[in-house]
Amino acid sequence: MECGDMAQAQHSAMLAMTFTPHQRSSRMIRKLTEIAIINEDYAIAQKYLHMLLHTSLHRKWAKERLEFINSGQCNSIPYWNNKRRMLAKQDTLFSANQWRTSLANLIESNPQNKMAADYLLCFHLLNKDLKLFKKDYDRYYYPTFGLLPPRLYQEALIVCMDEKDDPQEQLKHYRIPFQVYNDCLQYLSIYEESQGDGHALQKQFRKTYWFYYHYAQLKP
Repeated sequence: MECGDMAQAQHSAMLAMTFTPHQRSSRMIRKLTEIAIINEDYAIAQKYLHMLLHTSLHRKWAKERLEFINSGQCNSIPYWNNKRRMLAKQDTLFSANQWRTSLANLIESNPQNKMAADYLLCFHLLNKDLKLFKKDYDRYYYPTFGLLPPRLYQEALIVCMDEKDDPQEQLKHYRIPFQVYNDCLQYLSIYEESQGDGHALQKQFRKTYWFYYHYAQLKP
């Protein structure tokens, strides 16, 4: 929901209610109400709000939202307006686990959606898919947010560097400090000398992406 994917947010909220039959919380109804308001589906939102009026924890909250809807003030709430600007401009059918398609759709609709871009890039890094990371970084992140790439992205980009091109030019292009490059060379030197022994690298490099890439075990 925070990165603007209301379809996935709605799906998750409904799953939370479906697969927890003994829960008594009304929080998911509140979440579905917020999604409906952001989508400007006020008839559905009013249905949920009338249900929340009968709860002890959300009665006041529901009453205030009903007043906003009935008075036509929903477009004056900054939070809802900000979320509407993040919504995808095109409806695309995809399954619940097609994260790249979903996030790319959000970014293409709003290139300023940094949260969606970060989720997309970190999804690739977690899966150690550096080919897709580099492709999506160049397409979605670099043109808008590439002036100050975080250290995590710098470390991954160094691994993706083309051996045929001048490393200095690539570092300059991606605005990666030379110190990060030197750290990578030191990591590789220790890695080769220790024949891949992770204990020799753990103390100094355990928080780097290089260490994660070599030693983290991904569950199927």
